[in-house]
Order: sequence, then C-alpha cells, then structure tokens
Amino acid sequence: MAERSRQAAMYKNFRRLFAIYQESHRALWISQIALLVSVLINLVIVALNGTLVNQGVQQGNIGVVIDVAIWMIGLAIVQTVFTVANSGYAVLFGEGTANFLRVKTFRQIESLSFGNLDRFRTSDLLVRLTSDINNVKLAVLYAVIILMQAPFNIVLSVIITALLVPRLLWLMLGVPLLERAGIFLLPLQHALCAGGMAAALGWVWKMPRWWLPISRSSASRRTG
Repeated sequence: MAERSRQAAMYKNFRRLFAIYQESHRALWISQIALLVSVLINLVIVALNGTLVNQGVQQGNIGVVIDVAIWMIGLAIVQTVFTVANSGYAVLFGEGTANFLRVKTFRQIESLSFGNLDRFRTSDLLVRLTSDINNVKLAVLYAVIILMQAPFNIVLSVIITALLVPRLLWLMLGVPLLERAGIFLLPLQHALCAGGMAAALGWVWKMPRWWLPISRSSASRRTG
C-alpha cells in the first residue's frame, strides 16, 4: 500500500508538472521539429562529404566538387534557419514556463495572511519571483535546445547508414553493445588491474631484501 501511495503521489506530481506547459506546448513541438530537421540536414552535409571526396577529389571531377559545394552551402543556410527557429521557440517555451510560475507564485504570496507575511522577509519573496524562476527558465531553455539533439543524431545516423551503406550497419549497432559490455566488465578490469598493481608493489617491496646482503657485502669489501 505504501508503494502504491508513493507511485500515486509521483504521478500526481508529474501531472502538476505537465500542467505548467499547457499554454506553451505548441512552441515545444515546433522547436523539437526544427531541431530534428536541423540534425537531419547536418547529417546530410556529412554524407555529402563522402560524395565530395570519392566522386570529386579522387576522380578529379571539378564539376562534382562545385555541385556538392553549392549543395552544402545551401543546406548550411537552411540548417541555420531551422537552428534559429529552434532557439526562438525554445525561448518562447522557457518564457511561457517562467510566466506561469511567476504568476502562480505571486498569487500564492497574495493569498498569505499578514502573520505569514510578517514571518517572510521581502527579499526572500523577491528572490523566489526573480532569481529562482530565472534559473528554472534557463534550465528549461537549454533542455529544449540541447536535450534531444543526441538522441536525434543517433536515430537518424542509424537510418541514414541503413539507407546508404547497409554493410556498415552492424558496425554502428555492434560498437554500442561492445561499449555496454565493457562497462559491465569494468569492475572486473579494475580488480585485475588492482591485483596486478598489488603484485608489482609486493615484488618491489621484496627487492631491498634481495639486494640488502649484496649491498652490505660490497660495502664491506670496499672498506676492507
């Protein structure tokens, strides 16, 4: 029962959190679509580099080099437009979040009794309305701009690789699995390294015992 009550409280808190974004959810979706298009164009530019090198530079075909360069310049301009759109709508989303929190906080302050207002300092209430809400706004802003960039890159990279070079798809899928396996084996590697280091330190620690009689005998011969 206690676990269910905690889960119900967690879901209730999530619903309260999502209620903040009801008035500005359209800006969130538009910014994420712009981010997705920007990441896609970036990957297309990277794919055009292969065409530029394989069919243009290595073959000595100046026409292909010029055509690919024009395409890359045009795509870079379009990517800039979508990146600016993503940042602009992310700012709108962050400002909408800050406005919602500021209005709710101010209404809560207005509902306080005179006794509560006497206990709270005016500077603390002003900090809640300005600095704290600005920190939340910046966190939301950077999360909207940056948070989904890496997942979009991974998913679109796998899709483009499957379409253009399907033979390398196993490499893209195998490397993360090997990385995960390395993470799981990392404690074992640390244990082995620690054991090897302990053995090496023990061997070094025993070295003075081996060399001490020899050093003493050589010193006695010199004095004699």
